[in-house]
Amino acid sequence: MKMLIPFLTVFMRVFATACSSVNVKTDYDRSVGFTGFKSYRWASGRLINPDDELAKRPFVQKRIRRSVDQVLE
Repeated sequence: MKMLIPFLTVFMRVFATACSSVNVKTDYDRSVGFTGFKSYRWASGRLINPDDELAKRPFVQKRIRRSVDQVLE
């Protein structure tokens, strides 16, 4: 029983930390009417910054592109 209380205390702290909220920030031009857009394309070649984190992780980039493509279809 003596070991249970410290264990539960540590567990609850870890659990509470894991439940912290994620901050999401977006930025776009509010004056643009996006309903007029009917197509899109992904940047390729020289347009992609080689220091970009997604450029360094092609597997993650592929998964994100696939997800976005499914939503925008």
